[in-house]
Amino acid sequence: MEEFIIIFIIVLIVIFLIARQFWCWYWKINARMNELEKINENLEQIKGLLIHENTMLNRSAYNSEEDELPEL
Repeated sequence: MEEFIIIFIIVLIVIFLIARQFWCWYWKINARMNELEKINENLEQIKGLLIHENTMLNRSAYNSEEDELPEL
């Protein structure tokens, strides 16, 4: 009887994993995750460029003899 329960649990786990893969494919969850990762990478690049630009603007503002803000 214990062997039957163990086999039943293993079969349920396998069915669950197969069903999960099917639903992830059907609802395109994996494709959406890939697209979100690409968006995240692009946003990180934009953030890095903005930080770099802001530091360059701050350096030029501190190096100028006038107390005016730099033009954007």
